[in-house]
Amino acid sequence: MKTHVIALVSFLSIPLFLSAHSANLPEPGLTPESRLYFFEQIAESIQEFFTFDAEAKALLHASLAKERIAEIDNMLDEVGVEAKGLSIAEDRLERHLARATEFVSRKADKGENVDDLLNALNTDIDDSKEALKEIFEAKKDEIEARIEAAKKKVKEAKKMGDTDAFTALTQEITDLKIQKEMAEEEKDRGEEVFEKEEKKIERTEEKKSEAEKAIAEAKKKRGEVEREASGRGIALTAENLKQYTQLLAQAEELFSKENYQGAEELAKAAKKSLEKIKDAMEDEAEEAKDEEEDVREAEKKETESRLESEKKMTEGKNEAEKKAEEERKKAEEEAAEAAKKAMER
Repeated sequence: MKTHVIALVSFLSIPLFLSAHSANLPEPGLTPESRLYFFEQIAESIQEFFTFDAEAKALLHASLAKERIAEIDNMLDEVGVEAKGLSIAEDRLERHLARATEFVSRKADKGENVDDLLNALNTDIDDSKEALKEIFEAKKDEIEARIEAAKKKVKEAKKMGDTDAFTALTQEITDLKIQKEMAEEEKDRGEEVFEKEEKKIERTEEKKSEAEKAIAEAKKKRGEVEREASGRGIALTAENLKQYTQLLAQAEELFSKENYQGAEELAKAAKKSLEKIKDAMEDEAEEAKDEEEDVREAEKKETESRLESEKKMTEGKNEAEKKAEEERKKAEEEAAEAAKKAMER
């Protein structure tokens, strides 16, 4: 009797924790805990099959994500964190979010305006994320309240010497702590799922700024190439810049139509065409430099050859003059010797 009284008091002392977002969620209908849940899956697959527009499909999956959250809320209330259907609902929730962002990306890649869709999807995802977080927080608060209530009853049971109640309540506290950890893990998993899809949406939103950056870089590159050409004494003509001008014009046209990915690709191609012009100028300058070096080398060799010839000529002349001088002296000596002999006779 003591055990029943303590248990009843323990139950009545637990406050009710309701999610602030529960009222904004759709009716859960069947949950993964039901054997008939596959009928709901089939119905949703048919619904998606007959939804043809990518935007409508994205919004459909955002709506179905809320239904999964409603199912999670229902299972936590009816079964608790040990419900086997929780993982099924969370897996399907992750799939719905991934599909929603996938359809947005498809529209963006085709150059379609997705600003309004992104705003709507961001609102739905933010609401769903907050709802799921508050559901698990409410469950954690409920479990913590039950733990505190059980702890009080443990003291009462101990004081009253009720061994059975003491043992039961101690085990209940252990089980509740495990449930609290499970609730925390499930909450973390849900947050990770939402954060992953939020990053994908941010990536889609970043495409506009990346396209703007690519166009600005292409224009900046033109200024750099024109200054380099001027420094080399080269005048770039409209024909030289024809490919660049066409590509940049196309990029700006796609940007105005909000085809940011296409605009970025064309802007990068425009920049690349300028790099080809720059490479051609550098190649031409290198060839001119090589030709100039060849001319200088040829002139150097010619000069060296001429100087060598002149040197040889000078040396030959000096040698002839030296030889002639030697012969003259020899002749003079011979004449003097002959004159001397004649006088002696």
